[in-house]
Amino acid sequence: MNRQTQQPPKHGIYITEHKHWNTKEIFNAGRRMARYGHQPKTLRFRSPMVNDFNQHLCGGWTMLDIPDEKQATVNRVIDGTKPFGDLRYCEEDQDEAIAAKAQLDQNGLPTRLESRPPEFYQGETAVYGLTFCRHGTLADLFDLNALALDYRSNVPDEDIETEIETYRRRTLQSFFGNWEVPAVPRWLTGLLLGYPVENTISIYLKQVR
Repeated sequence: MNRQTQQPPKHGIYITEHKHWNTKEIFNAGRRMARYGHQPKTLRFRSPMVNDFNQHLCGGWTMLDIPDEKQATVNRVIDGTKPFGDLRYCEEDQDEAIAAKAQLDQNGLPTRLESRPPEFYQGETAVYGLTFCRHGTLADLFDLNALALDYRSNVPDEDIETEIETYRRRTLQSFFGNWEVPAVPRWLTGLLLGYPVENTISIYLKQVR
């Protein structure tokens, strides 16, 4: 008797190549979390701090194989695989927030722990916010010339090159308390949080679902 082998559920990043672009899909134990279409096949920009894993820490979904997303975010900024983090903690988790700040302080990274009012999170209960980052300016940490060329090639209707020049000399620490959309452009939000550039390009092209 022939038995059909049951395939394990999709989990992780899946790329479908088309003639002129790629489609990226993210699955979590068989459930599709996001689909990014019309992605460029190649990019000039490269950085160890910009990668698919960081997208799993976006807060939009929870990957089953990341047991503690807050700690993962702290660890990745410390080891240089993520440039910037901004975490929220409930009042009962204040000790956890203080411990995370102490770990970041021990590694010499800029940090800020503050109590945030409900309006900061659009009416949710007041919580503690922990913001932290790598040292340096955007120009120190990233190849902004390559980034500008990638956006020019793939999102020609947006004047992203001019925006990049405006922010080039800003330190990451200067964005503490003032970085979330719409305070800064989408490309900068993605860059600060270390999300793949091709995913942000899909967002500009309205090819995300």
